[in-house]
Amino acid sequence: MTNGESMIAPCPFCAGVRTEVVEIDVGKWMVECRDCQTTGPIDNSPGLAEERWNDRQLYPGTGREIRRYG
Repeated sequence: MTNGESMIAPCPFCAGVRTEVVEIDVGKWMVECRDCQTTGPIDNSPGLAEERWNDRQLYPGTGREIRRYG
């Protein structure tokens, strides 16, 4: 991040760059890929949802997510 601006990583599934943080319920946020409709982990703030999306990785060749939380 630079100058307080967010930098949402490309989609880990399709490499699409049309990703954005969306509010899905009151106080519940996630990142969504507009190219393949993949959604990220849900969190209580836009910043945390973005951080968790950016931290996501996939097991090579499987499409299964590596969880590195906590």
